Amino acid sequence: MSQRSEPILPLPPAAALDASRVALGASLFQSPLLSGDGRVSCGSCHLERHGWADGAAHTRAPGRPPTELNVPALTNLQFYHYFSWAGAYDDLSAHADALIANQDLMGTSWEAAAERLAAAPGWRERFTRAFPDGLTPGNVRAALVEYERSLTSLDSPFDRWLQGDTTAISPEAEQGYRLFESRGCISCHQGALLGGNLFQRLGVMHEPRAEAGAGSTGKPSAALGRFLVTGLEEDRYVLRVPTLRNIALTAPYLHDGSAATLAQAVDIMAEYQLGKLLGPDEKQSIVQFLLSLSGPRAEAR
Repeated sequence: MSQRSEPILPLPPAAALDASRVALGASLFQSPLLSGDGRVSCGSCHLERHGWADGAAHTRAPGRPPTELNVPALTNLQFYHYFSWAGAYDDLSAHADALIANQDLMGTSWEAAAERLAAAPGWRERFTRAFPDGLTPGNVRAALVEYERSLTSLDSPFDRWLQGDTTAISPEAEQGYRLFESRGCISCHQGALLGGNLFQRLGVMHEPRAEAGAGSTGKPSAALGRFLVTGLEEDRYVLRVPTLRNIALTAPYLHDGSAATLAQAVDIMAEYQLGKLLGPDEKQSIVQFLLSLSGPRAEAR
């Protein structure tokens, strides 16, 4: 088999990771000891069965206000250049720093989290096996980030098709991919991630679906996107284009979780971003293509 010449490439091989630190980070990800009040973990909002998203439009973790935006999925983070809907961070560790300190999320610090872990049975020994200097605030962050980098999904049916396996996807899914190209979806959902690292205004052909102003917390609405990072008027409603990888698992869709199904999301994107109305057969074919983008999780090496 020979790789097809297409504007989308298969995902590259995953980076080599430290398996002991990945395993430690997996336990930290699910531990409420990382939160200031001991009520939530990272896994409270990012669920494996939902592609490391939440499965709800707005997460309602114990003791926290509902999130303004739909929780992003964490799959394939090692290939990202920007993190959060607004792309406020260009480094995964900096993103973790912001989340751990956010009073509406984890509400703590790495130092305080390390102290709680040190006082709990078993954690010192696990860190000593994974790090030469054992349990430190920096190593708590490092183990958690190593685990997040491990959440890579490779070898989807579409990747196998790109690599030359003509039987990997159905004729309907292949037709959906060609429609995805010809209708213009690929202009934003591009690259190996089919999105993830590009910013685009929500509402190219019509007014944005989001409303400006204050959110439920009284702070500026998170739907303002890049505007909150840059302060530039042209960045109002500009959001990071989400990856389409593993999208079959991450419903509901869009930044506000307003599309319950892939078919609804395809309709909305065609109308608002492309100014097009799709026929039922076209929409169904594109959905079949999107379903071919899910692959198994790569093992840490």
